[in-house]
Amino acid sequence: GAVSRGLAGLERARADHADRGALDRAVRDAVAASWALRTRWRFAEARRALDEAEALVGQPPGHPQGAARLLYHRALLQRDVGDLRAALRLFRRAERAAEEVGPDALAGWARQARARVLHGLGRFAEARALLDATDAEGPCERAHLAANRGWLSLLEAEAGGEVDEEALREAVSLYAGPCPHAELANARLNLALARLRAGAEAEAASILDAVADPRAEVAAWRAILAARLARRGGEVEDAER
Repeated sequence: GAVSRGLAGLERARADHADRGALDRAVRDAVAASWALRTRWRFAEARRALDEAEALVGQPPGHPQGAARLLYHRALLQRDVGDLRAALRLFRRAERAAEEVGPDALAGWARQARARVLHGLGRFAEARALLDATDAEGPCERAHLAANRGWLSLLEAEAGGEVDEEALREAVSLYAGPCPHAELANARLNLALARLRAGAEAEAASILDAVADPRAEVAAWRAILAARLARRGGEVEDAER
């Protein structure tokens, strides 16, 4: 199918770039292949794609930026297979490697990913401290940071914490404006959930109506929130009778 053809094209491009000494492009090809395989749960193949690229950047004269990028994607792979402690170590190594080669948004991506893993392990204070220490300059970096802050606050709200609605709104505003991104749908879902939790059903419904995304996981979460809204509406009607 289309995915197989795309992967074959990436492999040809990686080999061609490697033969011509274009290591940065070869690494990007390998990372793209690994991402496509990882998101389809083809973890062993995703690991092989990273291994092949790692063999390239390990040869003299080396490619520190590519090595840092590969560490980050190896960390994502370990996270997705459920080895969270290994993922934490690799995200930290990727962050340090990215910092050593100069200004690079990758250090911030690794720090935010590490914060999400820490939060998943129940280490909330460490996760918040990491996000607070993260600098975000461009609109997309700021959008992702705001989205992560907002999402983690929603999770903590389940245990009695406060929802960071300012961060949730900032993420929606940035994704809808200067940083057009597929994450806009998830940002809107998160904000709709926050408004629903706050009892603002009309606003939650309005935000939910703006969610337009064909991805199955987005449609599923939209349906769940719509059902919660409908149930909440029925409860309000019953109370008013």
